[in-house]
Amino acid sequence: MIRLLQKLILLFIAFVIIDYIIGLGLNIILNNSPDGRYFKALYSLEKSNEDIVIFGASCAETNIVPYVFEDSLKMTCWNSGRGGQLLPFFICIEQGMLNRYVPKIAVIDMGVEDLETDLSEFYEKAGFLSPFYRKHKEIRPILNKISFFERYFMYSMLYAYNSSYYYLLRPYLFRGLDGKRGDKGWKPRTGQMPKIIPNPVIVNTSKKLNNETVSAFNEFVTGLSAKGCKVFVVIHPVFNEITTNTSTIENIKKMKNVDLLDFDDNKLIAENSLFFRDPGHLNIQGAIKFTTLLVNKIRHKINKNTL
Repeated sequence: MIRLLQKLILLFIAFVIIDYIIGLGLNIILNNSPDGRYFKALYSLEKSNEDIVIFGASCAETNIVPYVFEDSLKMTCWNSGRGGQLLPFFICIEQGMLNRYVPKIAVIDMGVEDLETDLSEFYEKAGFLSPFYRKHKEIRPILNKISFFERYFMYSMLYAYNSSYYYLLRPYLFRGLDGKRGDKGWKPRTGQMPKIIPNPVIVNTSKKLNNETVSAFNEFVTGLSAKGCKVFVVIHPVFNEITTNTSTIENIKKMKNVDLLDFDDNKLIAENSLFFRDPGHLNIQGAIKFTTLLVNKIRHKINKNTL
């Protein structure tokens, strides 16, 4: 019995050593990533210092072009958007930034029904940031919501990097798949939908808001505005869809610490298929056009508030 216990102790020690050594190697790979998703997450959490920061999912990442902001407003800009993510991920990135500095302007890209969405699966998706769990205490409350045992599993570096190996190693083999460094977080999409005569679908719904999602969104916005950051919420355009009202939009309109910029009813973009790579995402031409319109609205708001 004593021998068995000794063997188990030795096995545990061996596992801890192996876990530490492999984790150390994976940390080196992450910290030296030439580009890609982990480079972007690392930069957003630890190095970003731009005047303007873009938050959002894939439509933020592909539709909003930082250099258009920089050329027009003469302010630096970083796009921290990440496809497939929602508020849990955004809050983590926000907290990492606010621990270091406060951007002057935050642009939050949203869909017309985002506040009606259940966040359960998106806590798990935010687990993409698990390799940063030990170093960044501020993101732990979000990642701990993945499961009851998450905080204990995170003692293992191998667990923290679980399911990360593909995105961790891919930039070393294929450069620029998630955007080039010089694009400042923007992930341009090439291609174009065929020319289609538009027949817009009118969206006017009053689905029930998700209370947890609304609470998380309020926390997200307040974290920025309370420190003096000007917050703009942008509703992105969708091809062949014109939204007149949703519960999400109505809720944002009532918020006092944000400016809502709704482009989902912008026919110039929403009815032009040549601006889209697919119905939900703009191509390069469309992204530049959309960002130009967005910057003009933001400039107008800023000038109005400074009069």
